[in-house]
Amino acid sequence: MAARERRGGRLAAGVAALAMCALAVSPAAAHDKESERDSGGDHGKGAGPAPAREITTTAGTGEVGATGDGGPAVQATFDLPTAIAVGPGGILYVIDGARIREIAADGTIETVAGSGGPGFSGDGGPALRARFDPDGGGIAVAPDDTVYVADTANHRVRAIDPDKGTVRTVAGSGPHENPWLDGAFKGDGGPADKARLSRPSDVAVGSDGTLYIADAGNYRVRTVDPDSGKIETIAGVPHPGDGGSGFFPEPDTDDDGVPATETFVEPEGIDVGADGTVFFTENDKDRVRAVDPDNGKIRTVAGSAGLKSAGAVDVGEDGMVYVSDPEAFKVVAMDADSKNAADGVEAIAGSGSREYSGDGGPPTDAGLTPGGIALAGDHTLHVVDSGRIRTVAPAAKKRGAARAPDADIITVAGGGTTTLDDSWSPFGTIGARDLSIENPTRLDVGPDGVVTFDDAGNDRVAAVDPAAGTVGTVAGGGDVQQSDVTDSGIDPGDAAFLNPVAVAVAPDGTRYITGEDARLFSLDADGDTLAPYAEGAGAYEPKTADVAVGPNGDVYFTDGPDDRIRVVRKKGGKAATVAESSPGSGPSAALFGPQNVEHIAVGADGTVYYSDPAGSRVRAVDPGDGSVRIVAGNGRPGFSGDGRSALSAALAMPKGLDVGEDGTLYIADSGNNRIRAVDPDNGTIRTVAGTGPNWGKHNLATAYTGDLGGDGGPAARAKLNGPSDVAVGEDGVLYVADTGNHRIRAIGDPEVLPSPWGSWAVPVVAGVLLAAAVAAAVYLVRLRRRKAAKSAESAPEEAPAADPGPTPQPAPPDDGARPVDAGPVDNDPGGSDSDDEGPHDGDPEGGGPPGNGPGDAGPPSTGSQ
Repeated sequence: MAARERRGGRLAAGVAALAMCALAVSPAAAHDKESERDSGGDHGKGAGPAPAREITTTAGTGEVGATGDGGPAVQATFDLPTAIAVGPGGILYVIDGARIREIAADGTIETVAGSGGPGFSGDGGPALRARFDPDGGGIAVAPDDTVYVADTANHRVRAIDPDKGTVRTVAGSGPHENPWLDGAFKGDGGPADKARLSRPSDVAVGSDGTLYIADAGNYRVRTVDPDSGKIETIAGVPHPGDGGSGFFPEPDTDDDGVPATETFVEPEGIDVGADGTVFFTENDKDRVRAVDPDNGKIRTVAGSAGLKSAGAVDVGEDGMVYVSDPEAFKVVAMDADSKNAADGVEAIAGSGSREYSGDGGPPTDAGLTPGGIALAGDHTLHVVDSGRIRTVAPAAKKRGAARAPDADIITVAGGGTTTLDDSWSPFGTIGARDLSIENPTRLDVGPDGVVTFDDAGNDRVAAVDPAAGTVGTVAGGGDVQQSDVTDSGIDPGDAAFLNPVAVAVAPDGTRYITGEDARLFSLDADGDTLAPYAEGAGAYEPKTADVAVGPNGDVYFTDGPDDRIRVVRKKGGKAATVAESSPGSGPSAALFGPQNVEHIAVGADGTVYYSDPAGSRVRAVDPGDGSVRIVAGNGRPGFSGDGRSALSAALAMPKGLDVGEDGTLYIADSGNNRIRAVDPDNGTIRTVAGTGPNWGKHNLATAYTGDLGGDGGPAARAKLNGPSDVAVGEDGVLYVADTGNHRIRAIGDPEVLPSPWGSWAVPVVAGVLLAAAVAAAVYLVRLRRRKAAKSAESAPEEAPAADPGPTPQPAPPDDGARPVDAGPVDNDPGGSDSDDEGPHDGDPEGGGPPGNGPGDAGPPSTGSQ
């Protein structure tokens, strides 16, 4: 019994401790702790050191090959990576042998140019079928997303159009007829594609589109004008041995402070600063030189004195010059404006060892062999390290597959067995995850954070409170047909909503609902009265497919068959056409593309966005002149473009839309099983959630090709199934109608997301655990009392004093027999613990009489207990 008591006591104590922990992390306590953290000092500008940086592997396993396309870059192999560049949205372009490969912002890798074998072919055709021979040449990305490649062994610079996927030559006409002269030199002042280059080693692009070329074999730096296409030399003179003598004396014209076109240069890496200063490395001289854009004079950057070698170069927006120093096995930075060589250089990455090491730690402790480098706008540095790409960034920020995406995903409603189709279920009476939802297609978030959605398969409009974790009906379930609802309105529970079509919530909490017969209704903020909306103002249309509310309370709705978007202004109350399919004038404009507009959203500035599922595009109507423009989609169904301009991206059946407070446009890219976002500043697109279709699970009946998975983890790795709508809450949480999975899901920062079980979960669980602890303690007390009583009953009565009697006789020889009255043999002389209830012989903690074990002082057992 002692062992059971000890275990029970530990259990009770453990349960009580868990209860206390649960109470300690209740919402109020968590808020207090958060407040303590937040009040821990000034974290603003200048308050404390810069965040620690660490190095991680972004791509490559270190093995030789060219595998892994379509999968995580960290699992891919490289053939011979040499150069790297950063494109829009954080895309990385890597020259890998005779291929150009792309690493998307989500960490996946693809080949975008090059058929694999070195050579020259393919101009004017698909880049993937072309042949390149960069032979260590560099790469750069222009402001218009064009990717330029120094096709070194082909004596050309070539350009890849990322939207069309084609390639062309922009500079250089190929090898010289005399193989001893390589590409030779000619063409200044004429078309760049007719000029001769000689083994161009690197390229860079200025903010104005000017192309800069390190024409290494010709000992010059040259530029190509973006408008005229003409080529010019801005630095360098002929080598003394270029006359064909075969004798190459050391040039003596490499002085600083003279015009760059009058001095000898040996360019290798090249980049251009924000002010137009051109920086290039000279590996043979172990230095970095700069050409002033105003006076054309050349100088040596002071920190060059600290280099052992000078390879690739990149210039930050702050004027710092980053250089790979392969012989020192480091990447360093120097101040481009410094006049003092004693300022030296600062090591950014590399310990001086060439052996691969150091992931997850300080970059200056890592072993690496640096090649090409690329600096992103946020000062994240990417380095080609033999068969890998390494990334140096703040410790909290890692890239692609090497970092967890910014947002997690959870289910806030759906996945249970309780339905709303049997009886009226007032809002807030059912656990949200106990609910069985059928095909939710529309949702919106109110000012109170409550999410209203259509439970289409159950003919209800429902709402979930993510914070409380409860859900219920807000309209539907009755027998009053929509056509019979009068202006005076009815109780929302009396309405019959057959397959509700759309929902929207105004800033004042009013809900707007459309049903299958296309009438538009309003439900007051208290949820008491459902009435037709603004029919006298001309709002009734043959088919209202969607409804949205502007920031000022204006109600926008679609008129499907007539291909119009209309609005009822909060001031004035009259319906007006915002846009229509046929060309109009004034505030009316053409809805270009296919018919039947279904999904709309309104931005804070009044811009109306609408999706064109059949046309694979999203468009916007300007609130001022009513003009229509495309904001996302190239018109070809499919999936592509993350990290690039949204205009060049491929969408598949885009449906629901919403606009965040920061102007970000969210798109339910339904056919791709993804949620995508368009950046309001640079127009690039990215995937927020979803991993794409599962074509092995295609459902011909529903067309859904997704799966369910990923709750509690990164949204970008979660599985969605035909998401039809999105909505953004005031706290930034993004809600998704995951139609094929019959759930409402939430995406956001883990610290912002509501508990998947609601706010009641922690205190309830704490209460249950505390009650269990009390019950366990009571049980133990009662158990001890029963044991004590049982022991008292079984104890023998005290015997009277015995007559001394005769003198005892010696014991007979032991022949193995025991006297009959000796009782049973005690097989547990040590009193071992047991789970059996009741006393145990030899167990002094058991409370029973002592047994016959060695050392027992009591009388022998009588054989009865």
